[in-house]
Amino acid sequence: MYAFLLNPTAGGGRAARVWTALESELRRRGLRYELLVGRDAHDAYALAQEAARSKDVDTIVAVGGDGTLSLAANALLNRSPLSAAGICEAIDVAVSTTSTAESRPALGLIPAGSGNDVSRTFQLPKNPIAALDRLLSAPGRAIDIGRLRLFGDIPAFENGIGRSQNADTPDERTVYFFGFAGVGIDAAVVDAVEALAFKKRFSRLAYALGVFRALSAFRPFRASIVLEDGVLGLDGVWLIIFANIPFFGGGMHIAPGAAVDDGFFDLITVSGLDRMGFLRAFPSVFRGRHVHHPAVTVRRGRRAVLTLDERGTFGQEAANGVLLGRPQAVGVGLERDGERETACTLIVDVMPKAVRFRA
Repeated sequence: MYAFLLNPTAGGGRAARVWTALESELRRRGLRYELLVGRDAHDAYALAQEAARSKDVDTIVAVGGDGTLSLAANALLNRSPLSAAGICEAIDVAVSTTSTAESRPALGLIPAGSGNDVSRTFQLPKNPIAALDRLLSAPGRAIDIGRLRLFGDIPAFENGIGRSQNADTPDERTVYFFGFAGVGIDAAVVDAVEALAFKKRFSRLAYALGVFRALSAFRPFRASIVLEDGVLGLDGVWLIIFANIPFFGGGMHIAPGAAVDDGFFDLITVSGLDRMGFLRAFPSVFRGRHVHHPAVTVRRGRRAVLTLDERGTFGQEAANGVLLGRPQAVGVGLERDGERETACTLIVDVMPKAVRFRA
């Protein structure tokens, strides 16, 4: 049976109109399905979790955008709490295998959001009936999922997603991203874009305008990223992206080499520019040419510890397996799949072939 998770507000109400067409087609074909519509994000998450535990549900289909799909993925992976490893050990934990992906319901997507970067990655049809045909005929492809463990400066989130009962510290959360996680100006842009009335219809233009709106207030920061092959110390950071897919922000080609099934994330950083330098470099991201800019670094990895460092020590403590103390850490906004988060330190790793995606 198919469980359709509908976000009726996605795409400026387009998802609700798409569902009307889909429901008529599902009934015409005589397919078994259930509709999941929550009163809010917390309720939708709970409904998706319940569907993920059901033996009758074979596929959970997001009808909306990247955020709706991300919520479905988080519900799927949190249907049974993950055992929490120690902070120093988490970066070495092997998380998932294809066999566990086979034991879970698959995920699907009927694109009806504003950004639709996952849809763009998998080249899903824009027509909802054609997208349904693609969904029904696709066998299910095992793909990677990104995992974030967030530490420090964590507010009481209304949706409660990812709060672990087994957390090592009281201010620890575990959440997942399907497409990407971004730290820096990207999160400020998400806030700015939400204020634009036309962002649902012109997502790429809205994101570009959001950059200009966020630019004046944003302050570049210091950070350290502990990778498997060393520590990357950065000053004057504008943007850090952990990408599982090539696109973000409604079609910007942020990680041209990213693949959903290679067991790695692509790490993109932008640092060491003044405001005018950032503005001059920004348009190159639309065609993926930014990767050749000297202020941009491109790395690949499976595990990383990112620490935002107010004093500029670049987190040598993290390199030694210890998180920075609270007096040194400073909260900078971050986002995953377009949803805002906050943390001082995060551990990022890849869950290889963790879910099946029907596309």
